[in-house]
Amino acid sequence: MKLIHTSRDGNRTNITELVTRMTWSGTMSEAARKLEWSVLVSDHDYYIANTPIDLGEMVTLYAEDDSELFRGYVFRKGKSLTGTEISYNAYDGLIYLLKSTISMKFEKLTAGSIVKLICKELNVQVGVLPESDFPISFVHMGKSAYEAIMVAYTQLSKKTGKLYIPRMQEGKVVVVTSGDVIADRLLSSASNLLEAQYDEDIESMINSVRVTDQNGTLIKQIVQEDWIQKYGKLQATVQQEEQKDSLTLAKEHQNGIQRTASAQVLGGHDALDMITGHMVMMNHGILGRTGLFFVSGDTHTFESGQHLIQLELQFNKMMDERTAE
Repeated sequence: MKLIHTSRDGNRTNITELVTRMTWSGTMSEAARKLEWSVLVSDHDYYIANTPIDLGEMVTLYAEDDSELFRGYVFRKGKSLTGTEISYNAYDGLIYLLKSTISMKFEKLTAGSIVKLICKELNVQVGVLPESDFPISFVHMGKSAYEAIMVAYTQLSKKTGKLYIPRMQEGKVVVVTSGDVIADRLLSSASNLLEAQYDEDIESMINSVRVTDQNGTLIKQIVQEDWIQKYGKLQATVQQEEQKDSLTLAKEHQNGIQRTASAQVLGGHDALDMITGHMVMMNHGILGRTGLFFVSGDTHTFESGQHLIQLELQFNKMMDERTAE
């Protein structure tokens, strides 16, 4: 691994040897990937280099083969009075779409055109986007640029059946299909799987959905009788929405057993593709089978020559769905 700091005047400095601990992480809910690291500093030790890193400056993380893993911008740094380290937080370019609000009206534009319009306003470069001629229209007033992008791709998803995830790739916004990439390494307790946990719950189960009009008159009802017999009746009542079929609306509110898993993995150069939005193949002893899991969160920790990975896993592919209000 190699961490390069680029100053505002363009000077590039390799700070890898100064880093004492580093975590590289991402989640579906946060969207922007994050890099946190600590650097040794000393006013008295001649052998410890002083490499000031300013807020807003860029850092780039490279793998052993010099492929770029992360390009981000410093948003936080801190040091205690007696400490010998400065800690830093950096986020990739999606942070500018998350933190910036826009007001725009989109009329019969493709999802890709919407991304390009938004990114042009915010000076963010655009890379490869899924091809589609499906027209999308909505008004987005005073809300985040990222949310506007996800509104567009949520509408496209309903048309194509695919799930979409925006991410940064070498400084450019790209949109990928959720779960399209399967990590190379098989996770197994016999080799690299240090710990795994499996959970299931019915905390958010809805097995009966009633759709009513504004006066409370029943329009449509769907019921999962087998779920009700096993777990008891857990009902939701929703009001009919304009331009939405009542059966579709009811199905959107139905919810079954939630199953999740987590894993702690011994890392390595062949485990850097275990990131949010990808799939991993795991021989899970608790389940008694080998299965594909969707990575909804990942934390790669590099410290004292070790690479450990914490994965949050789902049984189904995911997308950060958003709707226009």
